[in-house]
Amino acid sequence: MKHKSVIKNGGLYIFGNLFNKAIAFMTVPIFTRILTTEEYGIVNTYSSWVSFMAVFVGMSMGQTIRNAFVDMREELGKYISSIFTLGGLNFGLICVLYALVSNHLDIPKPLVWLCLIESLSNFVINSLLMKYVMEEEAVKRTFLMVLPNLLGAILSVVLIQVLQEEKQYGRILGTCISTSVFGIAIMAFYIIKYRSFINKRLLVYVLPLSIPLVFHGIACNILGASDRTIITYFRGAAETGVYSLIYNLSMVANVVTSSAESVWIPKMTDSLLKKDYKKTNYEIMIYLYSVTFAFCGLLTIAPELVLILGGKEYMSGLRMIFPVVTSSFTMFLYSIYVNVEFFYKKTRIIAISTFISAGLNLVLNVIFVPKYGATAAAYTTLVSYLASFILHSVNARKLNHEVASYVILVPAVVVIFLAGVVTNCLAETILWRWTVMAICGIVYIIVYKKCLFQKENGD
Repeated sequence: MKHKSVIKNGGLYIFGNLFNKAIAFMTVPIFTRILTTEEYGIVNTYSSWVSFMAVFVGMSMGQTIRNAFVDMREELGKYISSIFTLGGLNFGLICVLYALVSNHLDIPKPLVWLCLIESLSNFVINSLLMKYVMEEEAVKRTFLMVLPNLLGAILSVVLIQVLQEEKQYGRILGTCISTSVFGIAIMAFYIIKYRSFINKRLLVYVLPLSIPLVFHGIACNILGASDRTIITYFRGAAETGVYSLIYNLSMVANVVTSSAESVWIPKMTDSLLKKDYKKTNYEIMIYLYSVTFAFCGLLTIAPELVLILGGKEYMSGLRMIFPVVTSSFTMFLYSIYVNVEFFYKKTRIIAISTFISAGLNLVLNVIFVPKYGATAAAYTTLVSYLASFILHSVNARKLNHEVASYVILVPAVVVIFLAGVVTNCLAETILWRWTVMAICGIVYIIVYKKCLFQKENGD
């Protein structure tokens, strides 16, 4: 029954993530044809603002729900009500500060106000999504993932037709209204139902956990965006376009990664609480091999995806597939150790490690991108994520040396490395790559069944 539950929840999470990606993917050609390039650029810039501001508005408090679930499970509703109240007050403070300086900034005021409202709503929605992850409420989480995005896309198309003079606002308003309806409704429900406002005990608990995560979020934004910004500055938008397409390919595998993580986090938390480290390591193996299979599949078909999605003009980026996809896999590997750090509430260590990695990435990009271009950015990103993996894994192993031994990772790392080398060397030979995919699939099935067999016999 446990395996059926894991498969069911994992399937629902994958469906929700795939559906969200499909909405984004299918609406791109719609909006690029309805909007001018300038309008589309404004929309994408606005989206980056929302991602960045959500870190400040919500102060990353939603991520602490995973800790509160362990420490105050019976009071979780009150805890969520409290962080929503604190987030609302912080939102109000930021709004006041912006109102005081808005006349001195050369930024369209409506965009900033919409950005702040949507950032607050995203904080609320993401907080509830984390609650559903910890409670293993896969159906509720899937609906909350899908509905705001689906309604936002539909509403955007309608509003663009209404706001013909400023169509970018149609797209932005559609997303903002949909997200805000859900976010404000959820926020009001929890505050009214639980009536738990800010108290000293809460502040002492949440702020030491969440404030370091604000800096972690800033570092993640830097790590994710600095390469493309520097490529554009030194080499031009054309190289950035090729790099971005290759980079976005790795997001396909991240659908599986994020879905598997949503299933794994509550399982890991439970086994760590019980100090059942044998079970924890077993679950890490299943999690690891599942995601490894997805990345191997992506590496195998990536050249064809580049041709289909981008056309021949993007085929110059084939040599970037190996470092970019391997970077994403390395990011997945270090997330295993980050989750261990989360369990032990070492958010300060998480932030420091991520900042070091982001700083290294900036320095390496400035040194190598001007001379070697986007390919250099692909490899500097890989080096930065490897540094992050080393920092997070060393810290996590100090916290608990019985969990996530490096030995567990070796088979997966070897498989990914070999698949990446074959893809890099045989990018134009489809037969060999599909052969590798078949071999990886067979190995995956054998290993997966062996792990399940050992677990069942171990019980």
